[in-house]
Amino acid sequence: SQYGTSDVIHITVNGSTSTDVFEGVLLVAKTQTSGQVIGTWVVVSSTTRVVNCDGVANTGITHISNDNKLSVEALWYPPATITDPNTIIRATIVTAFTTIYVNCFSITLNPKQANISSNSTT
Repeated sequence: SQYGTSDVIHITVNGSTSTDVFEGVLLVAKTQTSGQVIGTWVVVSSTTRVVNCDGVANTGITHISNDNKLSVEALWYPPATITDPNTIIRATIVTAFTTIYVNCFSITLNPKQANISSNSTT
């Protein structure tokens, strides 16, 4: 999917069936090239909260409690300047205390226009 700097990306995490539940979630957006955390998140679900990743405020979404959840929702806001050709939103899902699926799914987003600088000299 393509996005622009003024777009808001609505993310919903749910199981593959209507009865699949999970206890926890972590959502993070990173650049594909360098793995830098980018953008900011806003809580939509009452079962989630924002967290700081790599020392940057509101750059992740996680669960508040380990109560079973059918789904969680969050909003991701891209940065004002996009410097990488792709953004990856990754999810880590906890289905039980001893069962954690790290990077179990990801979404690749392509910016409509990226401000990518080249290192070439003239």
